[in-house]
Amino acid sequence: MRTPMMAISTLALALALSACRDHSDLTPASDATPAATEPTTDATPPAEDALTMATYTCDGDHRVSVDGDTAQVMLADGRTVELSRSSGASTATFAGEAIEFTGDAEGGTLVRDEGGSFTCQAG
Repeated sequence: MRTPMMAISTLALALALSACRDHSDLTPASDATPAATEPTTDATPPAEDALTMATYTCDGDHRVSVDGDTAQVMLADGRTVELSRSSGASTATFAGEAIEFTGDAEGGTLVRDEGGSFTCQAG
């Protein structure tokens, strides 16, 4: 016959044994070490990431140098104009007062309000 004291002792013993059990298979996901894998990259990066650093030679002897969120345009007449990246554009677009450059990894277009449009080649 079991007494209440025996039932409590049995329960306490079961809990103590459970606490001593090897719990290595119960490691939380946040503590798990991920397997070493190559980082994944998208085949086509978003337009805002496509031009981190690039240089372009444009028709009309103009040059464009992109570095992050800015682009420097060296005009054929010797002036240098700094452009800022336009947010929300579907392509990498840099704009300033009266001048804009839109480009990708292969080339782009430089547009001057008072000078027309110029095709640019990367490299």
